[in-house]
Amino acid sequence: AAIAIALGAIGGALQGTNRNDALDIILKQVDQDIDEQKENIGGKREQAQLELGVYDRMRAKFDDDTQASAAAKMALIDQTRARIESLAAQSESELVKQNAAATVGQLNEEYAKTRMLFDQRAEQLAAKRATTLETYVPGVGTAYDKKAANDARKIKAAYDDSIQKFNDLIALRKKKGFELLDRPTVRRAKALSSDLKISLKNMAGLGQISAKDAELMSDQIPDDPTGLGFNLSTLEQAKRNVITRADTSLRTLIYDYQGLPEENPLVEPIEE
Repeated sequence: AAIAIALGAIGGALQGTNRNDALDIILKQVDQDIDEQKENIGGKREQAQLELGVYDRMRAKFDDDTQASAAAKMALIDQTRARIESLAAQSESELVKQNAAATVGQLNEEYAKTRMLFDQRAEQLAAKRATTLETYVPGVGTAYDKKAANDARKIKAAYDDSIQKFNDLIALRKKKGFELLDRPTVRRAKALSSDLKISLKNMAGLGQISAKDAELMSDQIPDDPTGLGFNLSTLEQAKRNVITRADTSLRTLIYDYQGLPEENPLVEPIEE
């Protein structure tokens, strides 16, 4: 491995000959060793090499290349530092011990720089995860920012509420026929009509539909949708208008918006 070449440069560092050059070789070979391990990932590793390299282990531990590379470099610096300290402890030369201490000090500085890079990347990933959670809108996508996410959540909630009521009222009329006579059904139909008008008003308050559109759609929904004058096609058109308005509003707030689902389990008509 490339690290073996780096360890070969330790002798020069400990003897005091071109110590800085030797240190450069050590650090370059540490980086080269990591790069070689990256190239071996993906089935390219030789079959005879049974043990995973340090980068492979760190990549499995940290699902991020920057973090894995920094962690691998720290581990290899640790190996090199331990080797230098071991050789210094075995030597009787005061010069070797002094140079070993100086080289270890320089390795410690490099370790600290790498650790800082590792920590900075960890903070970036944590912030990204937090931001994703704050801006994710279930069933819609990821908003451009927190304000857009809040607006999108309100719009989606109002949309789901309105579509649920549209579906319930349409399903009730289709199931019961043209004229509704039994009193429980009449009471439920009137309640759905009233709730639906409130939902449309709430959508207007969010800017999802204009106040004028909300008023027009409300006028198309009779207070008592149980008689012969009930126009099912008008109600279905009003529902399509709400879907179009919600789609347009959400499209401006969600950067990975894929459109509202055609069949949303949250808005399936409630069967009696």
